[in-house]
Amino acid sequence: VIEGRSNRPPKTDQEIIENLKRVLLREGRLSESIIRRSRGLLKPRVLYNRFGSYLKLYALVGHVPTASMVKAFLNRQRAWTLRKDLMRELARLSSDTAKIVQLGRYRRRVLEIDKDCYISLYLCRRFLSKGGHPRWELRISPEEIKNDALICCLSSKAEKIVSFHLIPALTKQTWNCKTLRKDDPWFARGIKIKQLSEVFERLRDDERFRCPTHGAAESLKIPLAS
Repeated sequence: VIEGRSNRPPKTDQEIIENLKRVLLREGRLSESIIRRSRGLLKPRVLYNRFGSYLKLYALVGHVPTASMVKAFLNRQRAWTLRKDLMRELARLSSDTAKIVQLGRYRRRVLEIDKDCYISLYLCRRFLSKGGHPRWELRISPEEIKNDALICCLSSKAEKIVSFHLIPALTKQTWNCKTLRKDDPWFARGIKIKQLSEVFERLRDDERFRCPTHGAAESLKIPLAS
């Protein structure tokens, strides 16, 4: 039963840790994918928010991750910090027409623009294909498919954004995770933007988007890789 949708009291931190210890004993290791597919555990994103980071949680469970896992966690942490900064700056650039909201206890924060119009932000992890070519992983949140989306492709260390793509509402997809190439044809369904100050202008002027609004004229100070 999903926490928050039953009459059962929420699990304590100690109960969560003991459950993870049992998973560790069974699997021999822990990872986000193992946690996601294990019955009786909260979603990885919920665990991250509750304990502050996977590294802190793993330390409490007694799991020592590999060096490559630590590197991945640190990159993820940088990406999430970048996402928070990005949302704050977008709200500022909107001239007070947008605000950051959370539509459920365990859901991601999104931007609300005017009434009942939402923009989801997706930061896409960069990796290399078998042939050594850069690729980006887009992992969507099913509960946000009716929102327009700002897709942000990250640099290799997740400290910069390589490109921004404003995409109309994704609607129902047959996939939750998609691999994207540079100049991927999938991006053609939306608009590639150079400055975040363009976001609100595009939302206002392009009929493909659900959230018409008024834009601001300043440029974003989030680092954009050349």
